[in-house]
Amino acid sequence: MDEKLEVQCPNPNCRAQLGYIVMIENLEWLQMGGGIARQWHGVCAKCGKEFHWSVSDRILEKIIKQALKD
Repeated sequence: MDEKLEVQCPNPNCRAQLGYIVMIENLEWLQMGGGIARQWHGVCAKCGKEFHWSVSDRILEKIIKQALKD
């Protein structure tokens, strides 16, 4: 685990820190406190905005972006 990118609440009026994206063996995982998750469904503790994050969604997003570039 080298690089950590902050994950923020999707509510543009809140943007509270929810966790960090960490790279492990070239895959992005979500780190929250002392745990690392492959997916998380919940709400922001500050504003109540629903939040969804998953490793497979992130991989699919990268594949689609690359295909649109080509």
